[in-house]
Amino acid sequence: MKNNFFFLTLIFFFILKGISFAEIFEFESSDIKILEKGNIIKAFNGVKAVSDNGIYSESERSVYDKKNNILMLYGNVLINDPINKIQTQSDEAIYFKNEEIMKLLGNVLINDSINKVQTEAEEVYYYKKKDLLKSVGESKTIVEEKYSLKSKDMIFDRLLMELSSDNYSKFRDNKGNQVEANNFKFKINKDLIYGKDITVSDPDYNIYNFKSGVVDLKNSKLAGKDTNVDFYDELFGNVDNEPRLTGKSIVSDINKTKVYKGVFTTCAQTEDKCPPWTIYADKVTHLTE
Repeated sequence: MKNNFFFLTLIFFFILKGISFAEIFEFESSDIKILEKGNIIKAFNGVKAVSDNGIYSESERSVYDKKNNILMLYGNVLINDPINKIQTQSDEAIYFKNEEIMKLLGNVLINDSINKVQTEAEEVYYYKKKDLLKSVGESKTIVEEKYSLKSKDMIFDRLLMELSSDNYSKFRDNKGNQVEANNFKFKINKDLIYGKDITVSDPDYNIYNFKSGVVDLKNSKLAGKDTNVDFYDELFGNVDNEPRLTGKSIVSDINKTKVYKGVFTTCAQTEDKCPPWTIYADKVTHLTE
């Protein structure tokens, strides 16, 4: 068989929930070996594979374990799912057909062209039944070319259109805002970030910190509790000032910031010393215009 160009179609049968049906893989390669009484199929020197549901892959070599229903791809792996509009690149890929799980390893790039979400990572699992992607370790994600996200152990739920992680994560938008958070959920269709230990930095050099809350990226709004705000030092025309506002809760948009049970001062911060003056109020409002 070696060095002869041909197509090999493998048809195998298995039982799922008491129903018998056929699953078809078609391989194209110049070098295919059939081992262990047909249970192991190895292909070399450039391999193309197509499943009966239309998923197409290319790799330098592949190993198909018929008994355990596992397909392994090695070297410059490209996978295209035309139904779900997902394209992937990786050094390796393992498809656990019985569990409907795909494991991508090494220089992973995933492009979800329907939802306009692109992710880079070193290891990603795709749980096909749940339509869920989970990166292992650090990852970088671009959403609709509007938002960039750096995170760790991130989950992308394509059914809920939600990105989430229990770890520290950093967002940037194309308006110049930056959001850092722990234990976050990003509702993609609503442009909302929910999280804990949130820090928001805006283009005007104001920094908002709060223990938990929500950030509306689309409308430049935020709300949270246990907050402190560090305004731009030159906000009141004096570079030596350090204007800041603390309180129990905060509601802010592009026009105003409201802090409840708030304390405000412009005095420079000094270790172990109270500022010379402060303003206390049930509600402190700062107008940006």
